[in-house]
Amino acid sequence: MKSLFRLAIWGMMLLLGGGIFSFAQSSSQVFATQTGEKAAKPKWDLTNPNVKVALQMFEAFNQHDWAKMASFYIEDAEFLDPSYGAEYVKKRREALIAKYSGMEKMSPDIRDEIVGVYAADDKVIVEFISSGSIKNGGKWSLPICSILTVKQGKIIKDATYYDNGK
Repeated sequence: MKSLFRLAIWGMMLLLGGGIFSFAQSSSQVFATQTGEKAAKPKWDLTNPNVKVALQMFEAFNQHDWAKMASFYIEDAEFLDPSYGAEYVKKRREALIAKYSGMEKMSPDIRDEIVGVYAADDKVIVEFISSGSIKNGGKWSLPICSILTVKQGKIIKDATYYDNGK
């Protein structure tokens, strides 16, 4: 499964421009994080303003500040997410706040660990592991990849890919 996930990431990177990507983290760091070993502190490309937007949005997510997280999106951003179906849908900020508030109720310690950030033009690809625990004490972990389209400092499109168990 992890090999298929990595293959999908590399395929997306090639489709989005291959050699013009700004690789912010070495593959050994990504591997170390994915295998559970302690990795060195990631070095993302903070000179790219779109990367900064993406990282700040994830920081707000990990702080469970849903209003701040939603503020990094335009008011009616487009989303492609298995939880919304197979087509892009527009969602307002209030809908994002409600969705993630609900997720926090189900998994109070939910957090995302970024393992890779790749940028080209207006696209930022973020590879991360979302994890948490549920009220009965069980733990969960899910590898996810999001392709964010950023215009004028706001996310206008969020295409998120993960195995939703169907």
